Amino acid sequence: MALLTVLSLSAIAMYGGVLDMAHQKFFLKYILSSQSAILWMSPLFFLSMLFFWGGLVTHSAFGVSIGSKLCSTAVVMGFTGMLVRWYESYLIGADIDHIPISNLYEVFVPFSLITALFYLYYEQHYRTRQLAAFVLLVISAAVGFLLWYMVSRDAAEIQPLVPALQSW
Repeated sequence: MALLTVLSLSAIAMYGGVLDMAHQKFFLKYILSSQSAILWMSPLFFLSMLFFWGGLVTHSAFGVSIGSKLCSTAVVMGFTGMLVRWYESYLIGADIDHIPISNLYEVFVPFSLITALFYLYYEQHYRTRQLAAFVLLVISAAVGFLLWYMVSRDAAEIQPLVPALQSW
């Protein structure tokens, strides 16, 4: 939580209230802007799955341990991306400002993150990593769909809410 807070607040501070800073500042452009952080989340989940499967096949505690750390890092980057995306929607305009769960692209990001959080809780609480390879396979499939959907529909652009979602 502390790292997530530091990364999100650092990104928000780098914007300085100007959305165009995402194309000018190195850390925003390549690491901390919403799209960059979500794009970092994606390969981290894929790598985590590969390390978990490698650890499962070779019975390597090291591989599984690296997979767990990569999964945790992916969760931090994904949540950072979501929080920064929320701020970016505010910078675009007051009529667009909304929590980023209003379209299929924005829903698959928290789906992946919440699934990973449930797994990480299970791993910590029961001190086992037996399900990791299978859970990360599901998350990787969701991330694969997320990437395909982003490219094929240009879904990464922040859009205003559809009228059906604008009511309380």
